[in-house]
Amino acid sequence: MPHSVSSDFLVEIEKRVPLVGRKFTIGTSDYTAFVKRWPKIRKRWNDIRPINITINLSNENQAFDFFEDEPYKMQNETKIQFGVPWSVESPAGTDEYINIHEGKISSVKYTKDSCTLSVVDKIKPFAEKLLGDTDNPLDYTNSDYLPSDLAWYWATSYGGLDTTKSTANTDIDYDDFSAWADVFSSSSILAQAYFEGTRLNEAFRKLGRITRSSIYVEDGKLRFARYTETTSITLDLGANPIIDVHGLIDDKQIINKHITFADYNVDSDTYSVVVNDEDTTSVNTYGSREQIEKDQNVWYVNSASAVDLSQRIVLTQKEPYVQLKAKTTAAPITRFIGDLITFEFDKLGIGAGDTKRLMGYEFDLQSMSMNIEVDDSQIVGIFRLDQSQLDIDRLA
Repeated sequence: MPHSVSSDFLVEIEKRVPLVGRKFTIGTSDYTAFVKRWPKIRKRWNDIRPINITINLSNENQAFDFFEDEPYKMQNETKIQFGVPWSVESPAGTDEYINIHEGKISSVKYTKDSCTLSVVDKIKPFAEKLLGDTDNPLDYTNSDYLPSDLAWYWATSYGGLDTTKSTANTDIDYDDFSAWADVFSSSSILAQAYFEGTRLNEAFRKLGRITRSSIYVEDGKLRFARYTETTSITLDLGANPIIDVHGLIDDKQIINKHITFADYNVDSDTYSVVVNDEDTTSVNTYGSREQIEKDQNVWYVNSASAVDLSQRIVLTQKEPYVQLKAKTTAAPITRFIGDLITFEFDKLGIGAGDTKRLMGYEFDLQSMSMNIEVDDSQIVGIFRLDQSQLDIDRLA
């Protein structure tokens, strides 16, 4: 689900030279004019680690000396925003901005006429919570759970996030979560878990891995998604915002045989269910490329749930896929990790019909440009580009 912006906003930022602006606030005070250098913001698929940024500010007039006398103000919320300052063109226009980073100041460094702030996002306290310990394990083995139920318990009961089960939730995108939960309930996918001191962000990464889901933070909220087929909600960038593109086909991406161990017994350290899925055509073409899923913290409880994972992995990775890294203008910033994108780049034979999923990005707020990573590893019915058209490094 992309940021909610106007159609005019989308048209403007997709121009090669758009009218764009940035804002930096601490609490209710706007310090945009003091910024000497803007940071880079990085996001990746299924990665909810805290994002720390550094922002360099001018302090020639001691504007930020207040932290010395009032250090508690480091707890005020900081916010970095990006958008279109419509009022520049028309005084009657209403500026339109989206949130890029929200957090709190972890340190303040003064050097001559500058002040450098280290800012950590709001997910840091959440991500560093520990689930259980050796004396008091967190035990989810007395029943079977939907993966979405486990995620909700961990996020709210242990992570301290908002428990509101509606769109009013301030910490979890409830629409995304509900759609994600429906995937597991409709297929009766069931799991268990057991922790003796695992960090919460690591627990979520494990859950994301065994469910082939994206669990990440965007716009200040925890978001969940599991993708297969393409949808009609696609960002068509065209050619104008694209500066350069590099492609990679790596045959280490291939998985044509996948084995999932399930129904783990904590006491005996054994698995009573082992399933596998294999694509014989891919094995005959590329040789056997095997991967094993075997985890002692989170696992599926039956063969039906386990085989769903193995089948999904083989279906999407039985052939190598093209990984594309594109340098662009800020145009893709309205989209979230997992959203679909098409663009055109004639030098590599990439056309408007080549739908890719956004797997990660780096947004350079200083140059207001982006480096995006897209591929089709999370799309069923994937289209493979003709390798002969691509300037690609193929790794053995």
